[in-house]
Amino acid sequence: MSTNVNRSSGEGGMDASPKVAAAFAAGTVYMWAECILRIWFSKGGDAVLRLWPQRAGDIAGMWLAMIVIGLVAYFALAAAWRKRSSVGTIPIWTIVLIVSAIVAPLLGEWGQAIGI
Repeated sequence: MSTNVNRSSGEGGMDASPKVAAAFAAGTVYMWAECILRIWFSKGGDAVLRLWPQRAGDIAGMWLAMIVIGLVAYFALAAAWRKRSSVGTIPIWTIVLIVSAIVAPLLGEWGQAIGI
């Protein structure tokens, strides 16, 4: 009698489907987009993202831009990876997402006078 252990990858990790990998990657892109926009705005850059005058309009415009960038990244990556059976593993994507969630906002705060 043989024991058949069904593992997704050689080391017991779970393979990530293209849509799952694209979602993880889009979340990572979203965080790094925030980092880049915060640094740009702290250096005086103006991307004309204001939804209304004042600092709150800048912040709302930045968040809206990040959401659009994240959605575009998701659909572009899901389309690019659609023919693959898997794209990495869920544990690796989770590590990338957690590291990005910690590092990107910290880098984005450089140069911020009040750190919003």
